[in-house]
Amino acid sequence: MQLSTSSVTTTTTRPKGYIPGRDLYIDKELQMNERKEQERFSTVASLVSGPDVIAVGTVSVIYGPNPPRFSSRTISDLRR
Repeated sequence: MQLSTSSVTTTTTRPKGYIPGRDLYIDKELQMNERKEQERFSTVASLVSGPDVIAVGTVSVIYGPNPPRFSSRTISDLRR
């Protein structure tokens, strides 16, 4: 059996934590934390903006590093 080199595909991939324009590598954990914060902010904004929103997630995902009483005070203040 002969292998043809034309059937072999080579792909070059960069890690997810690489920004080519700045030739910069970012720690993946930092990226994930930023994404979690963005999603958390978006969820809270949706919850505050209307009554027809349901958020599903673990307590730590919804509240983040803050205790639930801190977040509930913040949301109730925003509704006033």
